[in-house]
Amino acid sequence: YGTNEYANNGGGALLCRLRLMSNCIVRSCVAESYGFGGGVATLGAQYGGPINITHCTLEQNQARYGGGVSIRWGGSVVMENCLVESNSVSSWGGGMFVDNCHGVRNCLVINNHSDSLGGGVYAGNSVGLYNCTLAGNMAAGQGSGVYLSSMTTPTTLKNCIINETDPVGVANSLLANVIQYCCAPVSLDGAGNIVADPLFVSMVFGDYHLLGNSPCVDAGTNLVTVASDMDGITRPQDGDFDGTARYDVGCYEYNSLTHYVATNPPASAYPYNTWTTAATNLQDAVDAAANGDTVLVSDGVYAGVAITGSVMAVSVNGPVETVINGRGAARCAYVANGARLAGFTLTNGYADVGGSVYCDSWNGTVSNCIV
Repeated sequence: YGTNEYANNGGGALLCRLRLMSNCIVRSCVAESYGFGGGVATLGAQYGGPINITHCTLEQNQARYGGGVSIRWGGSVVMENCLVESNSVSSWGGGMFVDNCHGVRNCLVINNHSDSLGGGVYAGNSVGLYNCTLAGNMAAGQGSGVYLSSMTTPTTLKNCIINETDPVGVANSLLANVIQYCCAPVSLDGAGNIVADPLFVSMVFGDYHLLGNSPCVDAGTNLVTVASDMDGITRPQDGDFDGTARYDVGCYEYNSLTHYVATNPPASAYPYNTWTTAATNLQDAVDAAANGDTVLVSDGVYAGVAITGSVMAVSVNGPVETVINGRGAARCAYVANGARLAGFTLTNGYADVGGSVYCDSWNGTVSNCIV
């Protein structure tokens, strides 16, 4: 843990030959004058390397280049599973200044600021960012998310969320940077890129995990160098339940806790997390679920349900076999913001508005249902 330190390079730490920096918090440090790396600076292969920065938090640091971290002459430097938050620079790379480093993985880069280029990341030559999430960063110049300045060797971004108003700025370069399987609010050239809201659990409360109905779930490409996510969850998971496990986009792999519903389980018991202890009432299982969880429902007829959190309720065998019956007295389903209902027949519902289903937000999803 470091705080309120001052230096020309690496306000909190300067790494040259150190092999591992792990589980550290570097806060409110400053790299003065022309300094690189308000929190941490590395000189990598020039002084021997390799260097691994893992599970660290770099926050509220300041520099001219790389407010949170500066990685130069990176060589064998790897930075993974790190939070880079609320750092600032007077020049390039509010969160990170990275040059010649192909090992930035599973990092969450949020709410950083640059007075010039690259609010989240300023990427020089031969930079690789994999399964990173960038959000809420700002730059007075180009690239509130990432600024690509590679002049000799291309930069690669894969499986990254760049949720910024100006996600990627590019220098006047003839190089073909590789941007693939990324999510941004505007179109990016490259295979597998999507234009979408990533549907975080809550940016307001700083939760950048994915909701079950996020377009980033199972939308990435498999990367052998990224075997788990920022939480240690094994990649890939079958987050959309289509029978094939694929990498998610961003630093978190969607991995919900599953609650089960069946008409006649052997020993129903809270929190209903096996078929043996399944709930007999759909509402009970939904109430037991936390945001991001899944409720899996077997064949049968069930009473109405109100899904008020970011929970996905999905049937095993589809709408023909799985029915929600309002019995002429109640609405079949209420689906709130971030909730998802899939694979049910909704019948005999009653309400002043939306007898079969009422979606309380544009972000509630009903799919594969018979109404």
